[in-house]
Amino acid sequence: MTRDEQQITREFIGGNHRAFELLYNQYSDAVYANIRKMVRVPNLAEDILQDVFTALWTNRAKIDPAQSIANWLFVVSYHKSLTSLKKKLRENCIPADEIALAEIPEDPEFDEKYYGAQIHILNTAVENLPLHKQKVFRLYHFENKSFEEIAQELNLSVSSVKFYLKQSRSFIRKYVSDHFPQTVGLSLLLLVTIP
Repeated sequence: MTRDEQQITREFIGGNHRAFELLYNQYSDAVYANIRKMVRVPNLAEDILQDVFTALWTNRAKIDPAQSIANWLFVVSYHKSLTSLKKKLRENCIPADEIALAEIPEDPEFDEKYYGAQIHILNTAVENLPLHKQKVFRLYHFENKSFEEIAQELNLSVSSVKFYLKQSRSFIRKYVSDHFPQTVGLSLLLLVTIP
């Protein structure tokens, strides 16, 4: 995280509305794309996006200023998408073919402590990747960059980007399984399997 990002994060945690607006402008497109990987109904995806940023604002005092806001947004958007999909399916409000049902786990409703624990686990796992794989993983999952954009930014081939991403996901699944065995059944493992 750069000094500017750290400063914006500190200001946001302190309740600065302009800092929140900067974070929204920086991350909303990537968060929306993350949601749309699971939710194919644009209006529902937009509602979830607003829920994610409402949760970010509401829980700003609980956020560790040393951690990336992007990681928090990634985990929370994933879980809010799952929760919303399960609710809509129970209500039979959305035809099944309108939803990407890639292994929705049967976890209980998620709370902010749960998000925090998963964010910590994901951060720890990602930080244990080699630096070049960290960059690829973060650019793809947290900044929603395409394979081509990542390849250009990091001066790699597209096939190298795909290979690093595949290795990163595999490493993170194993790392979580080995170091946080109590979470193996949790949906964190799905975070790194989303295409």
